[in-house]
Amino acid sequence: MLESLITRKRQHLDQSDTNAADPRKHPSLKITEVFRNIEAWMGEIAPGYSINPIRVDDANVSHNTIDTGCGNLTKPINVGFGYSYSLGLVSALILAPKGRIVILENPEAHLHPRGQSYLGRLIALAAQAGVQVIVETHSDHLLNGMRVVARTHEDFDPSIFSLYYISKGNEQSNVEKITLAKDGKLSNWPDGFFDQQAQDMFTILTGKKDLPPKGK
Repeated sequence: MLESLITRKRQHLDQSDTNAADPRKHPSLKITEVFRNIEAWMGEIAPGYSINPIRVDDANVSHNTIDTGCGNLTKPINVGFGYSYSLGLVSALILAPKGRIVILENPEAHLHPRGQSYLGRLIALAAQAGVQVIVETHSDHLLNGMRVVARTHEDFDPSIFSLYYISKGNEQSNVEKITLAKDGKLSNWPDGFFDQQAQDMFTILTGKKDLPPKGK
């Protein structure tokens, strides 16, 4: 991944067979350089850091240092694991050309809620760019980031989004398909599906343990 960052620093996002702008381009940037867009998205997910990949040709090695924002360079091992973990995910989502498949397992690991949300947004935009992204997640923040894109991006087609909620059954797992609307709403909300926050807030506000049955 580090070698890809170095060798593709001059590659552009919109090098494709169409003239359409790549939806993965960060909104704060006017340039489409892959490296700068990776850096911009990482700035959303883990603010305050910048990437400094270096290749030492004589030694045939590559290494990376992180600028912590105060001018001090540090080794990746001394930066929070969420940053180094998400850097690989962001790079894969941005470097993947149209038609490729990116598979992510628990991409929210070690990230705070804002980072999870913005990673979810990038996942949705990568799908819009023609990359097939398969995600296994336990994060409502990640899911909500995808819903934000559906709500705020006029050209986002929610039909490219498929969500399957898998729950434990008596003899086998249960699978429920949930669809996404253009306004970011989900077609249904099964029991046990990202409902812990609602349950906790209900208990905090009322002092009662259980949510009332749906429809009451």
